[in-house]
Amino acid sequence: MSTIIREWHFAPERAQSAPERRGQAIRSPRGLPVRSFAIIVLGTVMMLLTCAQSASAHAMMMSSTPRAGAVLQTLPRQVSFMFSETVQLPSAAVRILNPDGKRVDTGSTTENGKSVTVGLRADSMKGSYTVAWQVISADSHPVSGAITFAVGHPSAMAAKVAAAAHEMQPSGSETVGILYGIVRGIAFAGLALLVGSVAFVLMCWPAGVARRSVRLLSTGAWATLVFTAVATFLLEGPYGARKGLLHLFDPSLLAATAHLHLGIALMVRLALLAAAAGFLRYALPAWVNASVRPRIVLAGSGAALSLALAATWSVAGHADTGMQTMLAMPLDVLHLTAMSIWLGGLATLLIALRRESEQRAVMTTAVKRFSPLAFGCVLMLVGSGSYQVWRQLGTWPSFVDTAYGRLLVVKLSCFVTVIAIAGVSRRAVQRWHQPDGSPPPAGLLRRSVLTEASGAIVLIAVTAVLVNANPSREAHAEAAAMREQRAEMAADQGPVHKTVRFDTGGSNGSGRLELMVTPAGTGPNTVSVIVTNSHGNRMNLPELDLALVLPARNLGPMPVTVQRTSLGAYHATSTEIPLAGKWQLHITVRTSDIDETTLATSLSVG
Repeated sequence: MSTIIREWHFAPERAQSAPERRGQAIRSPRGLPVRSFAIIVLGTVMMLLTCAQSASAHAMMMSSTPRAGAVLQTLPRQVSFMFSETVQLPSAAVRILNPDGKRVDTGSTTENGKSVTVGLRADSMKGSYTVAWQVISADSHPVSGAITFAVGHPSAMAAKVAAAAHEMQPSGSETVGILYGIVRGIAFAGLALLVGSVAFVLMCWPAGVARRSVRLLSTGAWATLVFTAVATFLLEGPYGARKGLLHLFDPSLLAATAHLHLGIALMVRLALLAAAAGFLRYALPAWVNASVRPRIVLAGSGAALSLALAATWSVAGHADTGMQTMLAMPLDVLHLTAMSIWLGGLATLLIALRRESEQRAVMTTAVKRFSPLAFGCVLMLVGSGSYQVWRQLGTWPSFVDTAYGRLLVVKLSCFVTVIAIAGVSRRAVQRWHQPDGSPPPAGLLRRSVLTEASGAIVLIAVTAVLVNANPSREAHAEAAAMREQRAEMAADQGPVHKTVRFDTGGSNGSGRLELMVTPAGTGPNTVSVIVTNSHGNRMNLPELDLALVLPARNLGPMPVTVQRTSLGAYHATSTEIPLAGKWQLHITVRTSDIDETTLATSLSVG
């Protein structure tokens, strides 16, 4: 790589004019592109350090067989899951524990698009089984979860089972997550600088080929892309498996990454970067003296490389999942390419304007050509971005009630701010095109471009964080799926209806209690009581007390506080039942100052 950089830096040096060499001697600009490039990269890193967070899950588990919370008569031969999108399997993707905490899965897990299946060994134990799963979504983010089902009857989870399930679903290394986000952000910056600088030279400023500062910017961006591609490949294994940096070179994780969509895309990216090195070394220097036909070939080659590089992001990102992928993919590629030409071109223009001896020439040619090019890129960004907003967001309220929507608001605000700043430069250039127009002050134009580039740093950083957020449509679908699963579990578990007769021995002291416990499962429950007298008419009681007892665990009594809501109707919300088992509901009924009785009824909690 260093040989390529040295050759590209110095091969055309002899073509520089004497004034340029004198300008270098006077202003010593060799460090200027280095500092500009470092500022852009450092700014991106600092923004990502501020915003970095663990990625949200993008694929979601829609259903399972058996269902979560189901009670079966016999142990099934396999457990299967259906996800919202295509998933891929890391090592030990699914593990199943019996009521004693021992693994009973066969270890053989298969995936077929959106479905994942794991086999079960024969096991005669009755009780609750824990299934912990972990997959990689189509956009490269790890997703995990756990369900339980029972054979014969539910059982309370033993401590060792809970600990084993937690071990199977590690929270992941925060360091790996932050580094992963930073590397992806720097990769966006590298793509923008490489594609944008080359496009700026080819379309706006052919004389820039001879500028060492421009060559340094392009080769620095190329080297950055190579580094980030390798780093992302190494980090994806520990990131997906939620392990630490010590597993960076784990052979099994590297092999698993090589089979992921992202891993394949990264290997293709490295191959394209090898071709790009040849383009920088041989094709770009030939552009200045080339005739029309060779220039068409060179421009076509550069455009093809740019689009192909952008596609290596799209095939492993949000565009490859969800609805209308056939349209979303090419639009995402165009979106990334337009972003790169615009923002990378700004960085190159900023470097071009640093040399006072050439400002007039640069402003006469490059600025006039870049202004309509940048405007076209902005129009492409607005069009493709509007479609992506609709596709990923879905509804207007999602702008504020989802993390993805709020990040999108930040990105749109940055974009509008940068566009407003760019408008200052564009109006100055448009006035320059008038017959009596004069060039805008170089200092004003330079400051405007610098401000635009600063906004671009923020824009790239927010974009890097946004690709790790769960799109709003998927977040809403995930919430709906979870509500549906909870409803299914509630339907399996209850409600439990009981009729209990009472007689306190006094006048009007007999009647009936209609009890309803919903969903009669572990966690929060609702308890409703309807009181009627011996004639079937509702009646109020001076006192009605309820308490839960679990004799098998010597647990209770746990008071259940009920409130009268209407004539003869009593209600208790958020009654916590901590464990499954055969509970007893103790009921104290008082019908007068001295007439009172205590009753009990059984309550099965699954």
